[in-house]
Amino acid sequence: MTDYVDAEHIREFIDSGSLEVLDASVSRKLEAWLQENFPLRDWSTIIDWDRLRSTTLQWNQVTDEEAVLWAMNTALGRLPYGVLLYDPDQPSVAGQMEFMIRNLDSLVWKAPGCRILFGAQRNDVGEWEFGNGVLEFNGKGELFATTDS
Repeated sequence: MTDYVDAEHIREFIDSGSLEVLDASVSRKLEAWLQENFPLRDWSTIIDWDRLRSTTLQWNQVTDEEAVLWAMNTALGRLPYGVLLYDPDQPSVAGQMEFMIRNLDSLVWKAPGCRILFGAQRNDVGEWEFGNGVLEFNGKGELFATTDS
């Protein structure tokens, strides 16, 4: 299987400097962090949103601008960066939060199924730190996001 980050439309974002590729070891750490900090389930979505303070957006019925406004008013929007987890065994991508939301449709294109965007920041030594701000795309036109951090 080819890594999602090798897709031509993702490479264009990487080559322009809008996205940074994070090694699969970061993806595995994200997967472990997700399992430790969120209630999960095996159907419909990865995260059990019924057990969290959250909000939902019918993403397929709004403009990119409306999606950015919605997301920036969730716990995710309190962090400067977004890290998109494609799969625990593949590289993830990171970028400025607003860029990640505005381009989420392109970022998940050709990566079927549920995908999770984590709010992130870099610490003083440049390592990624993740907060409780997460957004999940369910693969069917809906976005779910935590509302408290």
